[in-house]
Amino acid sequence: VYIAMNSNTQNPRLIALDKNSGQPVFDVSLNIPEAPNQGTSGAPLAVKDKIIVGSSGRNETGRGYVAAYSPVDGKLLWKFFTIPDPPKEIGKNSAGTPLYGPSGVSVWNSPTVDPKLNAIYVGTGEAAVGPVPKTSDAVVAVTRVSNAQTPCSLSIVVESFDTSSGVTHVYHAEGDAVGGFGR
Repeated sequence: VYIAMNSNTQNPRLIALDKNSGQPVFDVSLNIPEAPNQGTSGAPLAVKDKIIVGSSGRNETGRGYVAAYSPVDGKLLWKFFTIPDPPKEIGKNSAGTPLYGPSGVSVWNSPTVDPKLNAIYVGTGEAAVGPVPKTSDAVVAVTRVSNAQTPCSLSIVVESFDTSSGVTHVYHAEGDAVGGFGR
């Protein structure tokens, strides 16, 4: 049993429990150096030999990502950022506080898997600070999930949807992606 805990703490965790005894098998931090102050709000997804977890940025300097962890020991295996490059300072607000962008594009919900195409699909939220990347408010397919150290992606842009709170699942039928959109 895998549990992602939670978006309301400074140190979100991935916890594995033995299905028979309920005792912890591992308990690892989901914080990674390239994306500090992240959390998670979707359930982990077990796919082949990985546990997939999406992140939700907790501040305007964060950027969303999807990461794969070992189901045995919780070791981080790979990560895919929804914004490829880290946010950079793009100006200051009226109080003189630096503004960083692009940022946001969180993965708020659980991913959906397509084992035939070896891909997962995630719905992303809006950009917190621009410039707005094409992966914002989109469905992003992360491919080569099980056989690569670094996954690649194909972004499928969903126009005029606020997917940050609306995408629950993206289904797959006969090789064609179909929706699971809505509030």
